Amino acid sequence: MVGEVDHLIGTDEPDNIARRLGYGHLDSLTSVLTRQHRHDLVERLTRTEQLA
Repeated sequence: MVGEVDHLIGTDEPDNIARRLGYGHLDSLTSVLTRQHRHDLVERLTRTEQLA
């Protein structure tokens, strides 16, 4: 899943990426990534969300 997130960042809005991966909302996806210590991906997703 981490590889998919990394690949999808920048291709769609963060909420849509979360839904494509089976999460109801971006917050759910970022919670999972935080538990996996992937703060870099959380930062990239939230930065992308702010730009959208």
